[in-house]
Amino acid sequence: MAKIRVRCPACDSDLELDESHEGQEVECGSCLHLFVARYAGPAPAAGGTVPGLAPPAPPAPPLRRAPDPEDDD
Repeated sequence: MAKIRVRCPACDSDLELDESHEGQEVECGSCLHLFVARYAGPAPAAGGTVPGLAPPAPPAPPLRRAPDPEDDD
């Protein structure tokens, strides 16, 4: 049976459910919140990527403060 991914509205955990549960009340395995499962988009492929979407960008390097000539070392 096909799987769908839904997100818990209380704790933002991603859940993977059988598609037969769509539109039914489900319980989050993380926070036990009850909510109606609504399919939000395509399920990730085997590599964990969503077809048609670019992979997430790498994190930006930390910002460095410009040297302050008035700082005493």
